[in-house]
Amino acid sequence: MQVQVWHVMHHEVDAQPMSHLPVPRVRQGSPASQGSISPLRQSTLSSSSSSSSSSPPPPPPPSASELVSRRQNRVADASSSSGSGASLDSASSTAGSSSIETGRAAASSSGFPDMYGKVSPLIIGLDTCARFREEQSPGARVFAAPAGLFNTGTNLMETLLLQNCKMRDGRHAHLWQVPWGKHNPVEWRGQHYAPSSTVKNVSLVLPVVMVKDPLTWMRSMCRKPYAASFNNRGVRCPSPVEKTKTNVAWQPTEHYFYKSLIHLWSVWNRAYMDLETPRIMVRYEDLLFNPEVTLQKVCRCAGGIPATGATFRQQENSAKSGPGHGDGGSNRAKALATYSSMDVRMADYSESDVTYIQRYWDLEMAQSFHYHLDFAMLVNHTHASGRSPLSDARSWP
Repeated sequence: MQVQVWHVMHHEVDAQPMSHLPVPRVRQGSPASQGSISPLRQSTLSSSSSSSSSSPPPPPPPSASELVSRRQNRVADASSSSGSGASLDSASSTAGSSSIETGRAAASSSGFPDMYGKVSPLIIGLDTCARFREEQSPGARVFAAPAGLFNTGTNLMETLLLQNCKMRDGRHAHLWQVPWGKHNPVEWRGQHYAPSSTVKNVSLVLPVVMVKDPLTWMRSMCRKPYAASFNNRGVRCPSPVEKTKTNVAWQPTEHYFYKSLIHLWSVWNRAYMDLETPRIMVRYEDLLFNPEVTLQKVCRCAGGIPATGATFRQQENSAKSGPGHGDGGSNRAKALATYSSMDVRMADYSESDVTYIQRYWDLEMAQSFHYHLDFAMLVNHTHASGRSPLSDARSWP
């Protein structure tokens, strides 16, 4: 019997305040007691191969200097081609107005919640679509493929692509996930391949990255954490947010540690935000409330032909299925009611939670997606719900 030795790699992600930094600070090789990434290799024995044995261990996240350099280059490129960035109110990021494209229908006329802006859809990265198509060889078969953290709508995106997007030759234009695994960090691109992956040339795949409001996303993680684990899963979960130190087993031998759920949301999404290769980032809220227009933009980005009008197939039931998804999630009617409510968005968060989130989330990225948070939202919610204003989660049972 052959015995194979595996290395369990642990990475701890820095907890520096992200609202004051251009990118999340991610450092390698410094002591874990300083709150940085610290690879600890622990040998374990296995008498059989695991599902990840076909790929070499993926690399740890890039260093802080690498992330800063990448982002500075992207900002410089965008500034030179588009001029200075417009304000966030005009749905443009500081990286230049070409990096975000929106629909022109007013939110009030489309039923889109005002708390997420006046226009929908808001998609980051549509300026990279032409480059993605131009880089392909004639006759190459390309794909759009979902990526995203757990509970961000990757299954919904995959289902809508399957039902409403085809290439000019009539074949489907999508994969059910990116080759490196839809939930895995983007640093694994080209380094790791999911067991189900049938496409090894990652340049043929356009990542369609799903992003969700971090406040509602954290509550979804309390309901179904998947490969993530954290201690604070009580009745008020995720409050207190500062107690949600998170361990994510991206693979059985690859565990990443994050100081909190808001750190996980910020670091994981920022890596895709700063990706130099073509990708688009789509808000879950746009796909839920404005699915047809959102899906059309995604499909055309990859070079596909989208369904329109009466031919567009809506997904009314939950897109999640199978034993790994618990109760299967919400159908569209329930989701529309849930995600249009500011009271639901702010439920169970306290003053200390707002302070912590404001300090440690990636503020620039949150604003780019029109995810806002201030104390007025909390005060209005607590008055409407009958709770004492600005109650502290630490005093709750």
